[in-house]
Amino acid sequence: MNILFVGAHHDDLEVSAGGSVYRWAKDGHKVHSVILTDSTWTGPDGTQFRSNDLVEAYAQKAACGLGYTHTSLNLCPCFELRYSDDKVIKLLQFITERDIDTIVTLTPNDAHPDHRATSEIAINAARFVPRVLLTRVSWNTYPTKFQPNYFVDITGLLETKSKA
Repeated sequence: MNILFVGAHHDDLEVSAGGSVYRWAKDGHKVHSVILTDSTWTGPDGTQFRSNDLVEAYAQKAACGLGYTHTSLNLCPCFELRYSDDKVIKLLQFITERDIDTIVTLTPNDAHPDHRATSEIAINAARFVPRVLLTRVSWNTYPTKFQPNYFVDITGLLETKSKA
């Protein structure tokens, strides 16, 4: 398989599907990650808690530890992601260039607006991809319950996922 994880923020993969990604990479599949926002975070008072350099360093370290290739599209700052056709086209180009056959992305039923926008962008870009799996990052309450029906055995891999 040639798998692509599409996330809003640099920690979305590790939190939601890090164990599965590590399993797939260990099993010899190509695994890629595309992150749509710059994942920086600035508080209401202007204090920057995560700089882009720090975020990228952590993302590259996690990618190395879990065995996937990491790409940041930096389409917008964190908390500003909105669906648009130009974002779908950029992601579709990435999918086409790498011959992706499986996409893992965030459920549209997530409380975080960046996660919902990511899901909409990824699902629209996946029009020719035979497999699309949805995962959950946020455990915040949302009116529609997430009901997983696909599971990957990550027995013995949780410590590696946690380190990432």
